[in-house]
Amino acid sequence: MGGCSSQPRFVHHGGDPEMMFDNKTAQECWAGPVQKDNGSAYREETYKNWQENTQALLKETHEHDACTSALGKYPKGIDSSGTRPIECWGEDAAYKLNNLLGELYTNASHREDRLREHPEEQKVIHVHGLAYCSALK
Repeated sequence: MGGCSSQPRFVHHGGDPEMMFDNKTAQECWAGPVQKDNGSAYREETYKNWQENTQALLKETHEHDACTSALGKYPKGIDSSGTRPIECWGEDAAYKLNNLLGELYTNASHREDRLREHPEEQKVIHVHGLAYCSALK
């Protein structure tokens, strides 16, 4: 017999109907529609993180009260070492993180807008980290 095989090249593999196995290359691959990164998933993720952090900040009122009390003891809110009181360090760090997450969200929104205006810059997303079956040689 020659090198012919009656086995199909691509067979369904795993629980997802669009996940296939390529018998020629012995690789799993994705047979679903090509998906591109339009920036919306990252923007949504950064917004969620920002909102969660903001909610956590609002719950930390005991730190805020301790900081406010400590600031009242020092003129201009500076202790003898020339820094803000230690009672304020956690609150200061939380606000810095919240501001950083806000900037990340703003940048993600700008990226999403740019990708919407320039779809040629959108990169292909590899679903589940798999190559697309059509790209396998």
